[in-house]
Amino acid sequence: PLLSKRKGEDRIVKRYIFAFSMPCISIRGTKAILKGVVVVVLILLVLVQVLNQRTVARSFESFLEKSKEYNDSEGELKRLVEELRHENKALKMSQSSPAKPIKNKKDNVTTDQPSIAEIMQRTGTDKYSTHHYDRSYSRWLAPFRSKKDVKFLEIGADSGKSMALWVDYFDTPELVLGLAYGKDAAGVDNKVDSQGFARQNQDKLKIMWGDQSKEETMDALCGNGPFDIIVDDGSHVPSHVIFSMVHLLPCLVPGGLYIIEDVETSYWDKGPSLFGYDFPGVGIGASPRYSAIEKLKQLIDVINRNEICRDDLSVLPGDENICEVSFSSNLIKFQKCTDQEMAVRKYSCLQWKTGVVHQDKVDEWMRNARETNSDFNIYAPEEPRNVSIFYNIFITQNNSQQALHIVEEQLDFRRTSTLANSTLYYTHIGNLTPKMPDCRPCKRLGAYKEGAENLTLQALYHHCLAHPSELVVYIHNKGSYTRTDSNDRLRRTLTKAVFSSQCVMMPHGSGCDTCSARFTPFPLAASPGNMFVAECSYVNTLMAPNDFGKSKEKLMREVMARNENDTAFQETHRWYWQVQRPSWVGTKRFAMEQWVQSHPSVQPCDVIPGNLWGGHYKGAPSDLSWIPNRQPVPRIDFSDSIPAHPWFHLKWRLHEWRYHYGSEPPSNNWVWKVYDKSSLEQSN
Repeated sequence: PLLSKRKGEDRIVKRYIFAFSMPCISIRGTKAILKGVVVVVLILLVLVQVLNQRTVARSFESFLEKSKEYNDSEGELKRLVEELRHENKALKMSQSSPAKPIKNKKDNVTTDQPSIAEIMQRTGTDKYSTHHYDRSYSRWLAPFRSKKDVKFLEIGADSGKSMALWVDYFDTPELVLGLAYGKDAAGVDNKVDSQGFARQNQDKLKIMWGDQSKEETMDALCGNGPFDIIVDDGSHVPSHVIFSMVHLLPCLVPGGLYIIEDVETSYWDKGPSLFGYDFPGVGIGASPRYSAIEKLKQLIDVINRNEICRDDLSVLPGDENICEVSFSSNLIKFQKCTDQEMAVRKYSCLQWKTGVVHQDKVDEWMRNARETNSDFNIYAPEEPRNVSIFYNIFITQNNSQQALHIVEEQLDFRRTSTLANSTLYYTHIGNLTPKMPDCRPCKRLGAYKEGAENLTLQALYHHCLAHPSELVVYIHNKGSYTRTDSNDRLRRTLTKAVFSSQCVMMPHGSGCDTCSARFTPFPLAASPGNMFVAECSYVNTLMAPNDFGKSKEKLMREVMARNENDTAFQETHRWYWQVQRPSWVGTKRFAMEQWVQSHPSVQPCDVIPGNLWGGHYKGAPSDLSWIPNRQPVPRIDFSDSIPAHPWFHLKWRLHEWRYHYGSEPPSNNWVWKVYDKSSLEQSN
């Protein structure tokens, strides 16, 4: 009815109908096209699948053919290998070669030796049957098994079974030392011999008797060190465990192991009497004051001192030298830092931007931790001790600028140390008395136109007489008279050492009377460059510096007169010049360089790691990145430094000690490890 029959109107209406029907036509066409495309894609996919199957089939056929060829080749290869094997076997038999070492998986080493578990089983020690310590010992001790001249100490040589274990385990031990308590040492030795397992090392075994809770026993043990490994299988009393560890750590070589067995006793609420000792009853979670386990857990925080920005963080004396703590079943192992580890250790604060360490909390933790040391009968590290600094300054009109520059440099070392607020006492020597740089708190002792180090050392000596519990530091502006590169390096090395926390925070009972960069026994005992830290209690055993200088002069006059007919003391002797050098024999001003180390009982320590510097004046390191690490001497080999003239050998050293102090070094002194005793056999 919308269509009009009139031609004009009909044409217009048709156009409208066509226009409105076009979208419908387009939609239908698009659907048809899409269906066609889908059908084509499906057909193509089917064709591809068929082609792939044919390709796979051909590949599989090719694989079968190659496998057949490979099998044929493999058979030929096996035949050739078998022929070579027979030829090699015949060659070995003709050469009578030894058996190839096998892999000992239990001890993690390639060896034809029995594992430590097998040796434990043979000796019958309870380290295997009861405790199964072989699981830990196989890992820990493997690096030491073939090490030459190992020194091993075990506290607790009861039945002799563990002693037999150790002499059999190590390949070439220098010493296997056992401490027996309440037993006949000879009887223990006989028990070890009766085991019959390690007669090749039987001569390396030594048994001592003693109580591990006594300081004299610890000193006697240390006299046989230093040790590579120390094992505490003694009384198991918690206080004895800590006491022994503190006293024996200095007697452990860098990189050495300290192992504590049977720590179960710290968990006992009620325990039986062992070795004549009653256990107080500790229990899990007890105070570190009574529990060895809880006390030793504190060392986890100590070895992370860098991460909390506290170089001085310490709980037990000597714990700054511990680099690793391992807890195993009923065992605790400590590893002493190697010289390399100490050298690369950075005491810079590694605080993250998002992390904050409140030092007041660290102070409180350390104070509380140290307070729990008292029941272990050891010295508890205290707040920094009272330390006084004595400074000998040489300044003249000719060297004033250079000398003052050195003074500023050394005061900078003090400002960045823990002694920034310690009183400094200084002496001016020279024809110029300039204004002293800011050194507060400081006091001038005097000004002298002429003089030497004895002026300041004499003041130090009298200060110690009045303050026997203090530490004293002695420095001088080395290089102010002769400016050389070697003097500059030496001065900076010595100054860094004496202001380090390793020296100025020496605790009571540390085993160190003096601390310096390096101690050398040759030509005579001294700290090269003569800068040191010393215990006033030790200084009080010395002659006064002025008296010592006079005694040295008198001694040398008497010796030269007494031995004028001895060819060794005649001018024609090849090495006569050595005994004529004041710097070597310690006469004139050089007496002061030997004064602080002059007593026969001195126990020196030094802080430069390993062989970084042997003590020669011109060999001090130019790089000051080394990390101080306090250790008793000797820590390096001085055999190449021994003067040839007999005056510097043991016979005459003993003579000089008797002359000045009327005594000789005690039996556990460093002297007996350094000097060749053959000179004692010579006639007087």
